[in-house]
Amino acid sequence: MGLLTTTIGAYPKPDYVNLPDWFDDLDTSEPTEGWAEAMEAMGKDAESIIEKGVLDKLINNRKIIYITSAIILLLSIIIILL
Repeated sequence: MGLLTTTIGAYPKPDYVNLPDWFDDLDTSEPTEGWAEAMEAMGKDAESIIEKGVLDKLINNRKIIYITSAIILLLSIIIILL
């Protein structure tokens, strides 16, 4: 049995990735229901749309990591100086 997940994990998908969230109803026996239809509705560019969404979220996560690291470094310097 495969692992059930969204295209971009639990991170919210960009608005332009029009796929249903598989975790909206965890009690359903068909968590991927509607996925094939949503892929079809995105047309021939579905794969590139998903790839762009993944890349956008990875870039966003990297920015968050850099900002968090900078804040931790700044706080460390302030603590040392106090």
